[in-house]
Amino acid sequence: MTATNQGTVALLAAAPVFSGLEPCALQRLAQACGSRRYPKGQILFHQGDPGDCLYVLVEGLVMVVVGSPAGDRMVVATCRPPEAFGEIALIDNGPRTASVEALAPTRVLTINRADFLAILRAHPSLAESLLQVVGRLFRQTLERTSDFVFLDLQGRVAKCLVQLADARGEPTTTGVSVELGLTQAEFAAMVGGSRPSVNQILRGLADRGILTLDGRRILLKRLDHLRRRANL
Repeated sequence: MTATNQGTVALLAAAPVFSGLEPCALQRLAQACGSRRYPKGQILFHQGDPGDCLYVLVEGLVMVVVGSPAGDRMVVATCRPPEAFGEIALIDNGPRTASVEALAPTRVLTINRADFLAILRAHPSLAESLLQVVGRLFRQTLERTSDFVFLDLQGRVAKCLVQLADARGEPTTTGVSVELGLTQAEFAAMVGGSRPSVNQILRGLADRGILTLDGRRILLKRLDHLRRRANL
């Protein structure tokens, strides 16, 4: 196995969707992988496009966005290496359910649908991993729906900050530092609010000493308060 292929196998093994696969399956996936690069701001694929491949992030940051016919946008999630995305359309052969945009210079591995299905038939353990992914996505969808019903905007802001801290926060002596990787408008779209309303909430939390704002980085000083406000 070449050094490049070894690196690809290691990256695939770190991705949650492939972490439980046996080495021979990971090697087959690695051999089937292509590679693409995208500059900041480029759309990797649009909502409604054919779902012809799965993506695994190697470097960079991407934003998953759902749009409405009226032009409104909601940020569903951000993904960092070594996360995978694009699984749903690949599984059911339907159109993309969301658009994905690069928030930074990004490199991805790609696995086309034909290769993926061939490996799936040869390695049934991949089907179990996919079922777990689909189940996790379904749970996240239900949770997000319930948040819009049972939490006000301030509660949704608090919950999003807690989830970001849990996922990629960096502990410091004064709190947990989180790099949003999003503009203020994008963060507002992620919690289903307007930019002025969300900024007002963040400034209010800063005035009370619960967090500190520094561009796209936020220092969360009182995670306990945010957890209570988010009913966690």
